[in-house]
Parts: sequence; structure tokens; C-alpha cells
Amino acid sequence: MRTNAHIPILLCTLLIGLSACNSGRSPVYPIGDNPAEIPPVTQSAVTEKVEQSTTTSDSPPLDTATPKAASGYIMELEVTFVAARQDGPPGIYAVRLGCPDENPPCIGEMQLLFADRLITTQSYLSWSPEGDRVVFSSTEGYPGQNLYIASVDGSDMLNLTESFPKGEFPAWSPDGSQILYTSCQDLPCRIFSISLEDGQLRTFLDKASVLSVPGAVWAVDRPLLTFNAYPDERLDALQVFVSNLDGSDLIQVTNGEESSYAPWISPDGQEVVYMSFFHTNSGQDLLISEIEGDTRILATNPDGTLSEPAWSPIGGWIVFKRHTEEGGTDLFIVREDGSHVYQVTDTPDVWEGGPAWRLIVP
Repeated sequence: MRTNAHIPILLCTLLIGLSACNSGRSPVYPIGDNPAEIPPVTQSAVTEKVEQSTTTSDSPPLDTATPKAASGYIMELEVTFVAARQDGPPGIYAVRLGCPDENPPCIGEMQLLFADRLITTQSYLSWSPEGDRVVFSSTEGYPGQNLYIASVDGSDMLNLTESFPKGEFPAWSPDGSQILYTSCQDLPCRIFSISLEDGQLRTFLDKASVLSVPGAVWAVDRPLLTFNAYPDERLDALQVFVSNLDGSDLIQVTNGEESSYAPWISPDGQEVVYMSFFHTNSGQDLLISEIEGDTRILATNPDGTLSEPAWSPIGGWIVFKRHTEEGGTDLFIVREDGSHVYQVTDTPDVWEGGPAWRLIVP
């Protein structure tokens, strides 16, 4: 659970602006023998230390083809997130990520999409496949969180769970027909599915519902999802699981003594990124595991905690946040093979969270 931090946001503090892709950044270093290490917060936001660790297998090659919509237009990406504001309630922000197949990509300026009293620094986001609507969780009326759907500008707000069990961690299905969310209103926690076609609520993953599930994420190209759960009633450590959409063929991806949190499945359904305490005496690292195979470290930062990874639907990027000494968080993106890492926001005294990708389809 994220800590609520009502602190001012500095709208002009994004260090990397709307410059061209060759915008005078620090040079890209060759891939080395260590995981991608995130620069300390005191260093320049454009400082890159690009290293990679492969503990048991070689990194997968990048797909360099830029996906296009059926009309032939190139689809674009935005990193969206929730952040506090000085002059009002928290808002949903976006940073455009142009030329996603290049290194460095074209990172735009931070733009406010909309602010609303229902948005809090504990809200989580998920976007429709067309990128024209967002679903977010709200602690308004706590205990219990409602889910709201709104347009990109905040209009047409709809309470999705007004008559349903309260919950959080929404996940919009790749076909746009339903939204998953986790409810712990009545224990054990359960995953529900709300159909946007007939408005029906259905219980998802009956087999996993007894395991205290705190979130689920869809794969884009395969009918799979990933989630956290306790493997047994001892509740020793949360593990990462993958299953079919009906809960069948349940696979336990991790089996460590330390808990593994916030899994996000790759678009092709082959790998899962998550956070865990991998290094001794360090903060949480980001790791990637094949569904039934090897594990490698994606990024590590002994000086701060890395959390909330989210895999982009195209382009091969993973966004995550890092806690700062000033009490806030900053957002970074890293290649899925760990070869390049860039800082997206530079607001060390501001809390930013709930990063989610928005795919913009012309």
C-alpha cells in the first residue's frame, strides 16, 4: 500500500523536455555484467548507467519493428501516473514517449490530463485499449475503494462499483470488454470481473480466490493474466502466479523466501516483471522471470526502493517508480532487456505513483 503524501507538485520539473531523440543526453554505455543500476537522486536526471545482469540466461532480443494501427498510423505511448498538486486535489498526468524503438526515446513534458477530488495518491490506473478512457481506484468514502471510469479530460465520470463490492487494482481487458479488480471487502480477497457490455459482475479465478490476491494484470497478446497470491495458508511470502483467464493451468512463477510483489506480464505472455528483495542489504529490485524458466535482474538500486513496474504494450519498455530521500518518488523507464534506463520525472519531493501505459491509437 502506498503512503499518502500531500506535497506540492512542481509542474516544470521534468528535466527531459520535448526535444528530439538526439537531444544531447549522456552517451549510452555498453551492456556490462551488472544489472541496470538507477542513478542516485543527487545525480543529473539525464545520467545513464546502462548495465545488465543475466543470472541464468541471455537477454531476449528486442523487437525493433514499430507496431502500427490497422489504418497504417504509428501508435504512440504515454506514461501516465497520479501525482499530488499544490493548488488542488491530485491529478492524472501523462508524459509522451515518442519514437519508442529508439535509444533514447523522445520523452515529452509532463502534462496534466485532469484533476479531481476522487483521485488520491493511492489511486491506481488502467486505460482502455483505444486510450480514450481511464479507470481508476478512489479512496473517497473509505473504507473500501470505488472504481471510476472517465474520459481523458475527466468528463463522463461513472462510478463503476457503486452497487458492487469495493476494490482496487483495476485492469482493463485488451479487448475492452471487461475490467478486473481486486476486492478485500469480504475476506478472503477475490478478483472480480465487470462486463462493460452487460454490466454483470462475475467472480474471477475461483481457485485463487482463497489465496488473498492483491491484484491481477492481463497479457496483451495471449489469454493469460498474472497476480500475487500466498501459495498456502501459512502466509509466509507472496508469490507470483500465472493462469488462464478462467483460472485453469495455474503456474507458480516464483518460489522464494522473500515476497514478490506487483507482477506485470509481458505483452506476449512469456515473462513476468515484479519486485522483490533480491540483494542482501539493498532496496527492492526489479526482476524478470520466464513463466517456466530462468530469472534475471532487470534493475537494482541499493540507495532506494524500486516498485510498481508496468510493461508497455509496445516498444519493449518497463516503467517503474523509485523512492527518493526527499520523501517523494520519481519515474524511470528501462528496456525489457535491461540495456537502457532513462529518468522520466525529476520531482524528488513529490509523490508520484500508479504508473500505467496509455496506448494512443490514431
